[in-house]
Amino acid sequence: MAALESRVLMQALEDVSQRGWGLASGYVEDAELQKLRRATQSLFEQPGALPDSQYFFDRQGNDVPRLARVERVAEAVLPEGLRARLQGHADQCLGAPTRLFKDKLNIRYPRSKGYAPHQDAARWDAFGERFLSVGIFLSDSSPENGGFEFASLPSEANGLKTQGDDLNVADYHALPRVPLRARAGDVLLIDGMAPHRTTDNLGDDMVLHLLITFGTGGAPDARDRYYAHQREMFDSVRTGNIFVFEPRT
Repeated sequence: MAALESRVLMQALEDVSQRGWGLASGYVEDAELQKLRRATQSLFEQPGALPDSQYFFDRQGNDVPRLARVERVAEAVLPEGLRARLQGHADQCLGAPTRLFKDKLNIRYPRSKGYAPHQDAARWDAFGERFLSVGIFLSDSSPENGGFEFASLPSEANGLKTQGDDLNVADYHALPRVPLRARAGDVLLIDGMAPHRTTDNLGDDMVLHLLITFGTGGAPDARDRYYAHQREMFDSVRTGNIFVFEPRT
């Protein structure tokens, strides 16, 4: 690891321990970034082609459904060397050996709404003890184009009320919040209990967020059980490994 990369990474790991998230600027090398972009592009070209992946589509009004996210893609898109490095950082950050738990590619279209305030691990108790998500930015990210926003410390958030799977919006907005700006190739580390949301994409370009989650304390089959649970939960909208959600009324 280069000295600059090492310093940037160590600061990001320290930030996670202090505030629940950290950003390692310029972590992914250009060659790796290009491989990731080509691999994720292939997910658009043949939806459903990877039998173990799960493809989630949203229908906008009477329009043709559009691909909103693809889950369980790490094996297909993440170079093995990069995955091993990221998992090593997760081990270090969580202080214990981790396993790959889940992963997804979020697709933020122009004018799409952001994700509501939430804590990633709030519903993962059955699958492990602690979790760290590693976000890889495939393009620049900002509050104007669907970027991330963080609030408070994860230890302070455990008592926050929830509304379904999301945090109480009033509770979230009462906390100090930090909008994130990131460049392509930056890596974001997110503690599983860090309260955060993503903003609306007000820009004209599609933005991709690749998120890889590692966990401690889970059984070896936690990853398989999680995705089996997800298939069962959304079975009414599933055809094979494709899920199509109608507009909320």
